[in-house]
Amino acid sequence: MKIKLYILACWLLSGLVSCNDWLDVKPETEMTLEEMYADQQGFQDALTGAYLNMKSTGAYGQQLMYGTVEYLAQHWDCSANSTQEKISQFNYVDNSVQSSFETIYTQLYKIIASANMILEQIDARQDVFEPGMYEIIKGEALAMRAYCHFDLLRLFGPMPTRTSTGKILPYVTTVGIDYHTHHTYQEFTELLKNDLIDAEGLLKQVDPIIPAEKGGEELNLSVSAENFLLARQVRFNYYAVKAMEARFFLWMGGETNKSAAYDCATELTEAEDSDGKLLFTLGSTDNLSKSDYSFSTEHILAIYEYNLKDRAESAFTTNSSYSKAQNVLSPDLYPAGTTDIRYLGLWTSYTSGSGSVVFSIKKFLQDDNHDEINQFPLIRLAEMYFIAMECGPLSEASRLYEEFCLSRDIELVNLQSEAQLEEVLIKEYNKEFYAEGQAFYAFKRLAVENILWAKFPGDEESYVVPLPLSEINYGN
Repeated sequence: MKIKLYILACWLLSGLVSCNDWLDVKPETEMTLEEMYADQQGFQDALTGAYLNMKSTGAYGQQLMYGTVEYLAQHWDCSANSTQEKISQFNYVDNSVQSSFETIYTQLYKIIASANMILEQIDARQDVFEPGMYEIIKGEALAMRAYCHFDLLRLFGPMPTRTSTGKILPYVTTVGIDYHTHHTYQEFTELLKNDLIDAEGLLKQVDPIIPAEKGGEELNLSVSAENFLLARQVRFNYYAVKAMEARFFLWMGGETNKSAAYDCATELTEAEDSDGKLLFTLGSTDNLSKSDYSFSTEHILAIYEYNLKDRAESAFTTNSSYSKAQNVLSPDLYPAGTTDIRYLGLWTSYTSGSGSVVFSIKKFLQDDNHDEINQFPLIRLAEMYFIAMECGPLSEASRLYEEFCLSRDIELVNLQSEAQLEEVLIKEYNKEFYAEGQAFYAFKRLAVENILWAKFPGDEESYVVPLPLSEINYGN
Protein backbone atom coordinates (compact mmCIF):
# COMPACT_ATOMS: atom_id res chain seq x y z
CA MET A 1 0.00 0.00 0.00
CA LYS A 2 1.40 3.37 -0.95
CA ILE A 3 1.01 5.49 2.15
CA LYS A 4 1.52 9.11 1.02
CA LEU A 5 0.17 9.95 4.44
CA TYR A 6 -3.17 10.97 3.01
CA ILE A 7 -5.57 10.84 5.91
CA LEU A 8 -8.66 9.93 3.91
CA ALA A 9 -12.13 9.96 5.27
CA CYS A 10 -12.92 7.00 3.04
CA TRP A 11 -10.90 4.83 5.41
CA LEU A 12 -13.49 5.48 8.05
CA LEU A 13 -16.76 5.45 6.17
CA SER A 14 -16.72 2.06 4.51
CA GLY A 15 -14.29 -0.68 3.70
CA LEU A 16 -16.44 -1.49 0.66
CA VAL A 17 -16.13 1.89 -1.05
CA SER A 18 -12.92 2.76 -2.88
CA CYS A 19 -11.18 6.08 -2.34
CA ASN A 20 -11.97 7.07 -5.93
CA ASP A 21 -15.65 6.34 -5.32
CA TRP A 22 -15.51 8.49 -2.20
CA LEU A 23 -14.00 11.36 -4.13
CA ASP A 24 -16.56 11.01 -6.90
CA VAL A 25 -19.57 11.26 -4.58
CA LYS A 26 -18.43 13.99 -2.23
CA PRO A 27 -21.83 15.69 -1.81
CA GLU A 28 -23.42 12.38 -0.73
CA THR A 29 -20.51 11.77 1.66
CA GLU A 30 -20.93 15.18 3.24
CA MET A 31 -24.59 14.40 3.81
CA THR A 32 -23.63 11.08 5.38
CA LEU A 33 -21.18 12.77 7.72
CA GLU A 34 -23.80 15.32 8.67
CA GLU A 35 -26.23 12.54 9.48
CA MET A 36 -23.57 10.56 11.33
CA TYR A 37 -22.84 13.43 13.69
CA ALA A 38 -26.39 14.75 13.97
CA ASP A 39 -26.75 13.67 17.61
CA GLN A 40 -24.84 12.42 20.62
CA GLN A 41 -25.34 8.79 19.63
CA GLY A 42 -23.55 9.43 16.36
CA PHE A 43 -20.48 10.73 18.19
CA GLN A 44 -20.61 7.80 20.61
CA ASP A 45 -20.73 5.36 17.69
CA ALA A 46 -17.82 7.10 15.95
CA LEU A 47 -15.71 6.93 19.10
CA THR A 48 -16.55 3.26 19.51
CA GLY A 49 -15.39 2.72 15.94
CA ALA A 50 -12.08 4.40 16.76
CA TYR A 51 -11.57 2.06 19.70
CA LEU A 52 -12.28 -0.89 17.41
CA ASN A 53 -9.49 0.35 15.13
CA MET A 54 -7.13 0.36 18.11
CA LYS A 55 -7.56 -3.35 18.75
CA SER A 56 -6.73 -4.37 15.17
CA THR A 57 -3.88 -6.85 14.77
CA GLY A 58 -1.80 -4.17 13.04
CA ALA A 59 -1.92 -2.04 16.19
CA TYR A 60 -2.66 -2.85 19.83
CA GLY A 61 -4.44 -6.13 19.21
CA GLN A 62 -1.13 -7.79 18.33
CA GLN A 63 1.81 -6.03 16.70
CA LEU A 64 2.18 -3.21 19.26
CA MET A 65 1.24 -5.48 22.16
CA TYR A 66 2.90 -8.90 21.90
CA GLY A 67 3.99 -8.97 18.25
CA THR A 68 6.52 -6.93 16.27
CA VAL A 69 7.59 -4.57 19.04
CA GLU A 70 8.26 -7.53 21.36
CA TYR A 71 10.65 -9.04 18.82
CA LEU A 72 12.54 -5.74 18.98
CA ALA A 73 12.77 -6.29 22.74
CA GLN A 74 14.16 -9.82 22.09
CA HIS A 75 11.30 -11.36 24.07
CA TRP A 76 10.48 -14.28 21.78
CA ASP A 77 12.41 -17.09 20.16
CA CYS A 78 12.13 -17.18 16.39
CA SER A 79 13.00 -19.41 13.46
CA ALA A 80 16.18 -18.85 11.47
CA ASN A 81 15.83 -16.47 8.52
CA SER A 82 12.24 -15.61 9.46
CA THR A 83 10.84 -12.09 9.37
CA GLN A 84 10.68 -12.20 13.16
CA GLU A 85 14.39 -13.04 13.43
CA LYS A 86 15.22 -10.16 11.09
CA ILE A 87 13.13 -7.80 13.23
CA SER A 88 14.98 -8.96 16.34
CA GLN A 89 18.25 -8.25 14.50
CA PHE A 90 17.06 -4.72 13.60
CA ASN A 91 17.36 -5.59 9.91
CA TYR A 92 15.29 -2.67 8.68
CA VAL A 93 16.38 -3.02 5.04
CA ASP A 94 14.65 -6.39 4.62
CA ASN A 95 11.45 -6.14 2.56
CA SER A 96 9.34 -8.26 4.90
CA VAL A 97 10.49 -6.22 7.91
CA GLN A 98 9.68 -2.98 6.12
CA SER A 99 6.23 -4.34 5.34
CA SER A 100 5.64 -5.16 9.02
CA PHE A 101 6.45 -1.64 10.14
CA GLU A 102 4.52 -0.07 7.27
CA THR A 103 1.43 -1.92 8.52
CA ILE A 104 1.93 -0.47 12.01
CA TYR A 105 2.59 3.02 10.66
CA THR A 106 -0.51 2.94 8.48
CA GLN A 107 -2.75 1.56 11.21
CA LEU A 108 -1.69 4.19 13.76
CA TYR A 109 -2.47 7.00 11.35
CA LYS A 110 -5.79 5.33 10.56
CA ILE A 111 -6.70 5.45 14.26
CA ILE A 112 -5.60 9.09 14.34
CA ALA A 113 -7.88 9.77 11.37
CA SER A 114 -10.77 8.22 13.30
CA ALA A 115 -10.14 10.58 16.20
CA ASN A 116 -9.71 13.58 13.89
CA MET A 117 -13.05 12.91 12.21
CA ILE A 118 -14.72 13.33 15.60
CA LEU A 119 -12.66 16.37 16.56
CA GLU A 120 -13.42 18.16 13.29
CA GLN A 121 -17.16 17.83 13.86
CA ILE A 122 -17.64 18.11 17.60
CA ASP A 123 -17.17 21.81 18.37
CA ALA A 124 -19.86 22.88 15.91
CA ARG A 125 -22.36 20.45 17.45
CA GLN A 126 -22.00 21.06 21.18
CA ASP A 127 -25.75 21.61 21.44
CA VAL A 128 -26.52 17.92 20.75
CA PHE A 129 -24.83 16.68 23.91
CA GLU A 130 -26.11 15.99 27.40
CA PRO A 131 -24.19 17.86 30.14
CA GLY A 132 -20.61 16.57 30.36
CA MET A 133 -20.75 14.31 27.32
CA TYR A 134 -19.19 16.83 24.93
CA GLU A 135 -16.19 17.15 27.27
CA ILE A 136 -15.83 13.39 27.72
CA ILE A 137 -16.04 12.45 24.06
CA LYS A 138 -13.76 15.27 22.92
CA GLY A 139 -11.32 14.52 25.74
CA GLU A 140 -11.15 10.85 24.80
CA ALA A 141 -10.63 11.65 21.11
CA LEU A 142 -7.79 14.07 21.92
CA ALA A 143 -6.18 11.51 24.22
CA MET A 144 -6.45 8.79 21.57
CA ARG A 145 -4.81 11.07 19.00
CA ALA A 146 -2.00 11.87 21.43
CA TYR A 147 -1.50 8.22 22.42
CA CYS A 148 -1.03 7.03 18.84
CA HIS A 149 1.24 9.93 17.91
CA PHE A 150 3.38 9.21 20.97
CA ASP A 151 3.87 5.60 19.92
CA LEU A 152 4.78 6.75 16.41
CA LEU A 153 7.38 8.97 18.04
CA ARG A 154 8.70 6.22 20.30
CA LEU A 155 9.01 3.78 17.41
CA PHE A 156 9.94 5.87 14.35
CA GLY A 157 11.27 9.00 16.05
CA PRO A 158 14.77 9.73 17.33
CA MET A 159 16.19 8.62 20.64
CA PRO A 160 15.17 11.34 23.12
CA THR A 161 18.81 11.90 24.03
CA ARG A 162 19.80 12.45 20.39
CA THR A 163 17.24 14.76 18.83
CA SER A 164 17.95 17.25 16.05
CA THR A 165 16.28 20.20 14.34
CA GLY A 166 15.27 18.19 11.28
CA LYS A 167 11.78 17.05 10.33
CA ILE A 168 10.77 13.69 11.78
CA LEU A 169 7.06 12.84 11.56
CA PRO A 170 3.72 14.49 10.80
CA TYR A 171 1.48 15.32 13.75
CA VAL A 172 -1.86 15.09 12.02
CA THR A 173 -4.81 17.13 13.32
CA THR A 174 -7.02 17.33 10.22
CA VAL A 175 -8.84 15.01 7.84
CA GLY A 176 -8.35 15.46 4.12
CA ILE A 177 -6.57 14.37 0.98
CA ASP A 178 -3.69 16.81 1.27
CA TYR A 179 -0.22 15.60 2.14
CA HIS A 180 0.57 16.27 5.79
CA THR A 181 3.97 17.83 6.19
CA HIS A 182 6.42 16.54 8.76
CA HIS A 183 7.19 18.39 11.96
CA THR A 184 10.43 18.84 13.86
CA TYR A 185 10.87 17.00 17.14
CA GLN A 186 10.12 20.19 19.05
CA GLU A 187 7.00 20.95 17.01
CA PHE A 188 5.75 17.37 17.24
CA THR A 189 6.18 17.10 21.00
CA GLU A 190 4.61 20.51 21.59
CA LEU A 191 1.49 19.48 19.67
CA LEU A 192 1.39 16.20 21.57
CA LYS A 193 1.70 17.99 24.90
CA ASN A 194 -1.10 20.39 23.96
CA ASP A 195 -3.44 17.50 23.15
CA LEU A 196 -2.71 15.89 26.52
CA ILE A 197 -3.26 19.12 28.44
CA ASP A 198 -6.49 19.83 26.57
CA ALA A 199 -7.75 16.28 27.17
CA GLU A 200 -6.94 16.54 30.87
CA GLY A 201 -8.78 19.85 31.16
CA LEU A 202 -11.90 18.46 29.50
CA LEU A 203 -12.02 15.24 31.52
CA LYS A 204 -10.99 16.44 34.96
CA GLN A 205 -14.36 17.71 36.18
CA VAL A 206 -16.78 15.39 34.37
CA ASP A 207 -15.15 11.96 34.07
CA PRO A 208 -17.16 9.57 36.28
CA ILE A 209 -13.96 7.76 37.20
CA ILE A 210 -13.39 10.66 39.61
CA PRO A 211 -15.97 10.36 42.42
CA ALA A 212 -17.82 13.43 43.67
CA GLU A 213 -16.06 12.99 47.01
CA LYS A 214 -12.77 13.62 45.19
CA GLY A 215 -13.94 16.67 43.24
CA GLY A 216 -15.73 15.05 40.33
CA GLU A 217 -19.03 16.36 39.02
CA GLU A 218 -22.17 14.25 39.32
CA LEU A 219 -23.82 14.09 35.90
CA ASN A 220 -27.52 13.62 35.35
CA LEU A 221 -27.44 11.48 32.22
CA SER A 222 -29.73 9.28 30.20
CA VAL A 223 -29.50 5.51 30.54
CA SER A 224 -27.85 5.35 27.11
CA ALA A 225 -25.14 7.81 28.12
CA GLU A 226 -24.58 6.10 31.47
CA ASN A 227 -24.13 2.76 29.72
CA PHE A 228 -21.67 4.35 27.32
CA LEU A 229 -19.57 5.53 30.27
CA LEU A 230 -19.34 2.14 31.96
CA ALA A 231 -15.92 0.48 32.36
CA ARG A 232 -13.90 3.68 32.25
CA GLN A 233 -10.63 1.77 32.55
CA VAL A 234 -11.02 0.44 29.01
CA ARG A 235 -11.33 3.98 27.68
CA PHE A 236 -9.19 7.11 27.70
CA ASN A 237 -10.29 8.26 31.13
CA TYR A 238 -8.86 11.14 33.17
CA TYR A 239 -6.31 8.95 34.98
CA ALA A 240 -5.22 7.41 31.68
CA VAL A 241 -4.41 10.92 30.45
CA LYS A 242 -2.38 11.62 33.59
CA ALA A 243 -0.51 8.35 33.05
CA MET A 244 0.16 9.35 29.44
CA GLU A 245 1.52 12.67 30.69
CA ALA A 246 3.83 10.78 33.06
CA ARG A 247 5.16 8.76 30.11
CA PHE A 248 5.51 11.84 27.95
CA PHE A 249 7.35 14.00 30.48
CA LEU A 250 9.68 11.12 31.33
CA TRP A 251 10.47 10.69 27.64
CA MET A 252 11.23 14.40 27.26
CA GLY A 253 13.80 14.31 30.07
CA GLY A 254 15.37 17.14 32.04
CA GLU A 255 14.71 18.08 35.64
CA THR A 256 11.52 20.07 34.99
CA ASN A 257 9.96 17.32 32.92
CA LYS A 258 11.04 14.63 35.37
CA SER A 259 9.42 16.58 38.18
CA ALA A 260 6.19 16.77 36.17
CA ALA A 261 6.38 13.04 35.40
CA TYR A 262 6.82 12.30 39.11
CA ASP A 263 3.77 14.38 40.04
CA CYS A 264 1.63 12.66 37.40
CA ALA A 265 2.78 9.17 38.39
CA THR A 266 2.23 9.90 42.08
CA GLU A 267 -1.33 11.01 41.37
CA LEU A 268 -1.92 7.54 39.92
CA THR A 269 -0.29 5.59 42.77
CA GLU A 270 -2.37 7.55 45.30
CA ALA A 271 -5.71 7.82 43.42
CA GLU A 272 -8.69 6.85 45.58
CA ASP A 273 -12.30 5.83 45.01
CA SER A 274 -15.37 7.23 46.77
CA ASP A 275 -14.67 5.09 49.85
CA GLY A 276 -11.12 6.37 50.21
CA LYS A 277 -9.62 3.09 48.97
CA LEU A 278 -6.89 2.97 46.35
CA LEU A 279 -8.40 3.01 42.88
CA PHE A 280 -5.50 1.03 41.37
CA THR A 281 -3.64 -1.66 43.31
CA LEU A 282 -0.53 -3.67 42.51
CA GLY A 283 -1.07 -7.20 41.26
CA SER A 284 -0.22 -10.01 43.66
CA THR A 285 -0.81 -13.70 44.33
CA ASP A 286 -4.44 -12.76 44.97
CA ASN A 287 -4.79 -11.82 41.29
CA LEU A 288 -3.15 -15.07 40.21
CA SER A 289 -5.50 -17.10 42.40
CA LYS A 290 -8.36 -15.67 40.31
CA SER A 291 -6.53 -16.34 37.03
CA ASP A 292 -6.16 -12.59 36.61
CA TYR A 293 -2.82 -12.96 34.87
CA SER A 294 -2.64 -9.43 33.43
CA PHE A 295 -3.18 -7.90 36.89
CA SER A 296 -6.37 -6.06 35.94
CA THR A 297 -6.38 -4.21 39.28
CA GLU A 298 -3.45 -2.27 37.80
CA HIS A 299 -5.12 -1.39 34.50
CA ILE A 300 -5.26 2.37 34.10
CA LEU A 301 -5.97 2.11 30.38
CA ALA A 302 -6.83 -1.02 28.43
CA ILE A 303 -8.62 -2.12 25.28
CA TYR A 304 -11.43 -4.65 25.42
CA GLU A 305 -11.23 -7.78 23.29
CA TYR A 306 -14.28 -10.03 23.65
CA ASN A 307 -12.51 -12.89 21.85
CA LEU A 308 -9.30 -12.73 23.86
CA LYS A 309 -9.65 -16.30 25.13
CA ASP A 310 -9.49 -17.80 21.64
CA ARG A 311 -6.86 -15.36 20.38
CA ALA A 312 -4.56 -15.94 23.34
CA GLU A 313 -4.87 -19.71 23.20
CA SER A 314 -4.03 -19.67 19.51
CA ALA A 315 -1.03 -17.37 19.91
CA PHE A 316 0.46 -18.74 23.12
CA THR A 317 -0.59 -22.39 23.36
CA THR A 318 -2.06 -24.07 20.27
CA ASN A 319 0.27 -22.52 17.70
CA SER A 320 2.90 -21.42 20.19
CA SER A 321 3.86 -18.44 18.05
CA TYR A 322 5.30 -16.62 21.06
CA SER A 323 7.59 -18.50 23.43
CA LYS A 324 10.99 -18.33 25.13
CA ALA A 325 13.27 -21.22 26.05
CA GLN A 326 12.88 -21.92 29.75
CA ASN A 327 16.60 -22.49 30.30
CA VAL A 328 17.22 -19.03 28.79
CA LEU A 329 14.52 -17.12 30.65
CA SER A 330 15.95 -18.52 33.85
CA PRO A 331 18.66 -17.79 34.85
CA ASP A 332 19.16 -14.90 32.37
CA LEU A 333 16.16 -12.86 33.51
CA TYR A 334 14.94 -14.74 36.57
CA PRO A 335 17.60 -16.21 38.90
CA ALA A 336 17.47 -19.91 39.69
CA GLY A 337 15.21 -20.58 42.64
CA THR A 338 13.32 -17.32 42.21
CA THR A 339 10.12 -16.69 44.17
CA ASP A 340 8.98 -14.03 41.70
CA ILE A 341 5.27 -14.53 40.99
CA ARG A 342 5.78 -13.25 37.45
CA TYR A 343 7.85 -16.33 36.71
CA LEU A 344 6.13 -18.93 38.88
CA GLY A 345 2.61 -17.74 38.13
CA LEU A 346 2.76 -16.44 34.57
CA TRP A 347 5.02 -18.85 32.68
CA THR A 348 4.31 -22.49 31.92
CA SER A 349 5.11 -25.29 29.47
CA TYR A 350 2.75 -26.27 26.67
CA THR A 351 2.66 -29.02 24.10
CA SER A 352 2.05 -27.25 20.83
CA GLY A 353 -0.03 -28.49 17.93
CA SER A 354 3.15 -29.83 16.34
CA GLY A 355 3.91 -31.88 19.44
CA SER A 356 6.87 -29.82 20.62
CA VAL A 357 7.06 -28.55 24.20
CA VAL A 358 7.40 -24.80 24.50
CA PHE A 359 7.60 -22.33 27.39
CA SER A 360 5.24 -19.38 27.11
CA ILE A 361 3.42 -16.73 29.09
CA LYS A 362 -0.14 -16.99 30.43
CA LYS A 363 -0.74 -13.25 30.68
CA PHE A 364 -3.72 -13.13 28.33
CA LEU A 365 -5.15 -16.61 28.87
CA GLN A 366 -8.63 -16.93 30.35
CA ASP A 367 -9.80 -19.51 32.89
CA ASP A 368 -13.32 -20.90 32.56
CA ASN A 369 -13.54 -21.16 36.36
CA HIS A 370 -13.09 -17.41 36.88
CA ASP A 371 -14.40 -14.19 35.43
CA GLU A 372 -12.76 -13.43 32.10
CA ILE A 373 -10.42 -10.44 31.90
CA ASN A 374 -10.83 -9.65 28.22
CA GLN A 375 -8.42 -6.73 28.22
CA PHE A 376 -5.09 -5.83 26.67
CA PRO A 377 -3.43 -3.43 29.13
CA LEU A 378 -2.07 -0.24 27.56
CA ILE A 379 -0.93 1.39 30.81
CA ARG A 380 -0.57 -0.32 34.18
CA LEU A 381 0.11 0.91 37.70
CA ALA A 382 3.50 -0.84 37.81
CA GLU A 383 4.78 1.60 35.19
CA MET A 384 3.71 4.54 37.33
CA TYR A 385 5.74 3.06 40.19
CA PHE A 386 8.77 2.82 37.91
CA ILE A 387 8.34 6.40 36.67
CA ALA A 388 8.01 7.74 40.21
CA MET A 389 11.08 5.74 41.22
CA GLU A 390 13.12 7.16 38.36
CA CYS A 391 11.99 10.76 38.75
CA GLY A 392 11.76 11.19 42.52
CA PRO A 393 14.35 11.19 45.33
CA LEU A 394 16.33 7.99 45.85
CA SER A 395 14.74 7.54 49.27
CA GLU A 396 11.29 7.62 47.65
CA ALA A 397 12.46 5.16 45.00
CA SER A 398 13.51 2.76 47.76
CA ARG A 399 10.12 3.07 49.47
CA LEU A 400 8.19 2.47 46.25
CA TYR A 401 10.41 -0.43 45.24
CA GLU A 402 9.84 -2.07 48.60
CA GLU A 403 6.07 -1.95 47.97
CA PHE A 404 6.60 -3.34 44.50
CA CYS A 405 8.87 -6.17 45.66
CA LEU A 406 6.32 -7.23 48.28
CA SER A 407 3.61 -7.44 45.62
CA ARG A 408 5.78 -9.58 43.33
CA ASP A 409 7.25 -11.67 46.17
CA ILE A 410 10.86 -10.85 45.30
CA GLU A 411 13.83 -10.01 47.47
CA LEU A 412 14.15 -6.32 48.25
CA VAL A 413 17.20 -4.56 46.84
CA ASN A 414 18.46 -1.61 48.87
CA LEU A 415 18.95 1.15 46.33
CA GLN A 416 22.23 2.95 46.98
CA SER A 417 22.80 5.01 43.83
CA GLU A 418 21.17 6.34 40.66
CA ALA A 419 23.24 3.91 38.59
CA GLN A 420 21.96 0.97 40.61
CA LEU A 421 18.40 2.27 40.28
CA GLU A 422 18.70 2.40 36.49
CA GLU A 423 20.05 -1.15 36.42
CA VAL A 424 17.11 -2.34 38.51
CA LEU A 425 14.59 -0.50 36.33
CA ILE A 426 15.97 -1.96 33.09
CA LYS A 427 15.58 -5.48 34.45
CA GLU A 428 12.12 -4.72 35.86
CA TYR A 429 10.86 -3.25 32.58
CA ASN A 430 12.06 -6.46 30.93
CA LYS A 431 10.24 -8.73 33.37
CA GLU A 432 7.13 -6.68 34.05
CA PHE A 433 6.01 -5.80 30.53
CA TYR A 434 6.67 -9.07 28.76
CA ALA A 435 4.11 -9.33 25.92
CA GLU A 436 2.89 -5.76 26.52
CA GLY A 437 5.06 -3.84 24.08
CA GLN A 438 6.71 -1.43 26.53
CA ALA A 439 10.20 -2.81 27.19
CA PHE A 440 11.75 -1.73 23.86
CA TYR A 441 10.67 1.88 24.41
CA ALA A 442 12.29 1.87 27.84
CA PHE A 443 15.53 0.51 26.38
CA LYS A 444 15.46 3.21 23.69
CA ARG A 445 14.79 6.02 26.15
CA LEU A 446 17.57 4.85 28.46
CA ALA A 447 19.93 4.18 25.53
CA VAL A 448 20.61 0.63 26.71
CA GLU A 449 23.60 -0.64 24.76
CA ASN A 450 23.58 -4.26 25.86
CA ILE A 451 20.01 -5.46 25.33
CA LEU A 452 19.47 -8.86 26.91
CA TRP A 453 19.55 -11.64 24.26
CA ALA A 454 20.23 -9.21 21.38
CA LYS A 455 22.87 -10.15 18.82
CA PHE A 456 23.50 -6.53 17.93
CA PRO A 457 24.15 -3.51 20.16
CA GLY A 458 21.47 -1.04 21.14
CA ASP A 459 22.43 2.08 19.23
CA GLU A 460 20.79 4.69 17.03
CA GLU A 461 20.62 2.30 14.06
CA SER A 462 18.83 -0.27 16.21
CA TYR A 463 16.48 2.02 18.09
CA VAL A 464 15.22 4.30 15.30
CA VAL A 465 12.93 2.40 12.95
CA PRO A 466 13.09 4.04 9.49
CA LEU A 467 9.94 5.52 8.03
CA PRO A 468 8.24 3.35 5.37
CA LEU A 469 9.91 3.81 2.01
CA SER A 470 6.66 4.90 0.37
CA GLU A 471 6.38 7.70 2.91
CA ILE A 472 9.97 8.80 2.39
CA ASN A 473 9.64 8.71 -1.41
CA TYR A 474 6.43 10.68 -1.38
CA GLY A 475 7.80 13.23 1.08
CA ASN A 476 10.68 13.89 -1.26
